[in-house]
Amino acid sequence: MRKLKPAIPLAEALVLGFLAFVPLQIAAQEAWTLQRCLDHAFEHNIQIQLGQLGETSAAIGTQNAKGAFLPNLNGNLSHGYNFGRTID
Repeated sequence: MRKLKPAIPLAEALVLGFLAFVPLQIAAQEAWTLQRCLDHAFEHNIQIQLGQLGETSAAIGTQNAKGAFLPNLNGNLSHGYNFGRTID
């Protein structure tokens, strides 16, 4: 019985497959500077974001506390008119 040779040997297929994706990988990458890495880290750091939210919350709480010292003024006005007989 004769063995059939594959049209493309396995090693060549792997090399061709690898070479097909190399240009895509190289084009998708760009070099980041240290400053860009640090900026990205600061923007996406959860602890920094929580600290900023805490600072904003504290500022709102301070504003509400100052507003509690302001005087309040409330008013109510109503008018009614009856026409006809009243039932006693």
